Amino acid sequence: ITQVGSSFHYQLGQIATANGFDLDKITMKPLQSLPNMVAAVKTNQVDAAIIAPHIAGPMIARGEVKLITPMSDIGEYQYGALFAAPKLVSDNRGLVERFVKAYRLGLADYAAAFQRFDAQGARIVDAVTNKAGEQVGKYVFPSDTPTDAARKVADAAVYCDPNGKIDVADLERQIAWFKGQKLVDASVDGKSFIDTSFVK
Repeated sequence: ITQVGSSFHYQLGQIATANGFDLDKITMKPLQSLPNMVAAVKTNQVDAAIIAPHIAGPMIARGEVKLITPMSDIGEYQYGALFAAPKLVSDNRGLVERFVKAYRLGLADYAAAFQRFDAQGARIVDAVTNKAGEQVGKYVFPSDTPTDAARKVADAAVYCDPNGKIDVADLERQIAWFKGQKLVDASVDGKSFIDTSFVK
C-alpha cells in the first residue's frame, strides 16, 4: 500500500471482509508511492498490490505480474467528492452552487466520453473518447503523444456518477471502517460534514 489509512488500505479491508479473513493476519508494507508499489510487486518484495488498470495492463502483457481479480469484482466505494470550507459555503453559497453546476456539466461530458458500453459490456472507444482523452491527456501525460495520452486517460477512467450524487450510505460505511481501525476519532460523524443540498 502507499500509506496506512490510504484508499489502498481501505480496499484491502474490503478484500478481507469479502473473503472472511482478519486484516491483521496479513503484513501491509507502506511504500509511500505508486512507483514503489509497482517496483515491489515486480521484484517479489511483496506478494500482491492493488494497481490501477492503466498501469497493470501493460505489466500483465509483459508478464511482470499476474491478475488475481479486478477490485470491482470484490467491492466498490465512494472514492471522491467535492470539498469546500464551511465558511465559503455559508458566506458565498451562490459561488459554490455555480461551481457545482459547472462540475456537473463536466461529469456529463466525462460520462459521454468514457462511460458508454456496448451490448457485451465492453467500453466504447471512439472519436468522442479520443478527443476527450487528448484534451485531458495533455495535462496528465504532457510528455506523451496525444494518441498515447488519450489511450492512457481512457484506460484509467474510473466510474463517476454523471450527476455528481454522493453515496452517503457508503461514506458512513467507510467512516465506520476507519473508526474500527482506529484511524479516525470515534466522535467523527458524517452528518457533520456531508452536505447533500447541492446535488439532488
